[in-house]
Amino acid sequence: MCRNVESIERLLQTVTTPVNLSAYRQCLLRLFVTVLSGVFVQGCANRGFMPTPNLFVDEGSYTTAQSGENTPSPNLEVLYVTDRATADRDSANSDDTAPDEFSTYGNSRSASAAFGVAQVKLKRGIDWTTLSDASDGDKRNVRLNFGDVKASEIGRYPDSPYLFDLDQQGKASVDSKTLQNLQSAKEQFRQLVVERLEQNATNDVVLFIHGFNNSFDFAAQTLSGIWHFLQRRQVPILYSWPAGVGGIRGYFVDSESGQFTIFHLKETLRTLFEIPEIDNIHIIAHSRGTDVITTAMRELLIEHRRTEDPKEYFKIANLILAAPDLDYGVVRQRLLAEQFGTAFGQITVYTTSTDKALSLSQFFLRSIRFGLLASNDVNTRDSSILENVGNVGFILATNVKSFTGHDYYFSNPAVSSDLLTVINHSAKPGTSLRPLTHQGGNFWLLNNNYPEP
Repeated sequence: MCRNVESIERLLQTVTTPVNLSAYRQCLLRLFVTVLSGVFVQGCANRGFMPTPNLFVDEGSYTTAQSGENTPSPNLEVLYVTDRATADRDSANSDDTAPDEFSTYGNSRSASAAFGVAQVKLKRGIDWTTLSDASDGDKRNVRLNFGDVKASEIGRYPDSPYLFDLDQQGKASVDSKTLQNLQSAKEQFRQLVVERLEQNATNDVVLFIHGFNNSFDFAAQTLSGIWHFLQRRQVPILYSWPAGVGGIRGYFVDSESGQFTIFHLKETLRTLFEIPEIDNIHIIAHSRGTDVITTAMRELLIEHRRTEDPKEYFKIANLILAAPDLDYGVVRQRLLAEQFGTAFGQITVYTTSTDKALSLSQFFLRSIRFGLLASNDVNTRDSSILENVGNVGFILATNVKSFTGHDYYFSNPAVSSDLLTVINHSAKPGTSLRPLTHQGGNFWLLNNNYPEP
């Protein structure tokens, strides 16, 4: 299937190119392409490692900050939390008996969230020297392909909804046994994170929430590539929700699973917020994953606003929304109206006008998608609100060229360079570290030569 890239890309062009077909036939064609593109993304064997960001075009510019071992491994390890059922379970609400080591996770739902370590391998023959040499310079002399992803489950939160008791006043509290299991799971996860913090150059965590139609393995590979080019400084954590059903109804099933996962994500976030050894949390969310994270964080913001300073409690230095598949009208009423941006150090929203996947979403849902937002889509009132918040930047990527135009946050070397700079330096748009062109208000233009002006 991977040999058919050019023919499938020609079909995708019909999303934005007028054709002489009836509206009905155009709709069917777009639907067909949506399904086909989803199958294609998940069906390509031997997925390649992400392209080298522009930050590392000079020979010898890539170095790793990882400590604790003389020679880093060519394989990459990321921590994970997931409420996917293991692949050998048929029921979405199956029992939570711990699976064997190196289990895999499917697209069904689990009533409990598991956590552990995922080892992301490269193809045989790739040692550290080969990987390091291929991590900088204009061209690679070797093809870097991913191998297997092997997940080793370490612990599991209790099944939700939690059992609870009511006191005489009708106040609910989690029952003692469930609470004990919950606290035990949180402590296990905390120890796992702290152990990794002690091996790394910073006390920061990078949390990645993938999007629609991503498998567990695909998402782990994506995060591992980003972490590698972050020079392995932070602790990488994948939050993987039950996406990737596929088929003609896959988008809608995945969207519902995005709502299913909110409670488990909030428990994961609470655990991270309460780990004192963590200095900063950087969150990257992609596509429908942006709906997952913003919904969870909105609920947590409302929960904590009256009792403490949310920004101090959350410790989220950067919230990065990459190609967000969000309804802009919903963003206005559920996020802007709640002063959502005040809870974070900085919010970065990557957009592009050539995102074919979001164009499809916009066509079907008949609403402006956040990842296609342009400055002229923002009215004077909203623009004033965004400027008053002061920490929200919309980064318009130009000349994006990829299969769907939706994965540019890691596949485009200019955009990935900006993303890495945001995380490593929390740099603001328009500063010397981030030479973006100001378009007005909160909008900035990123060209393909970035970080060159």
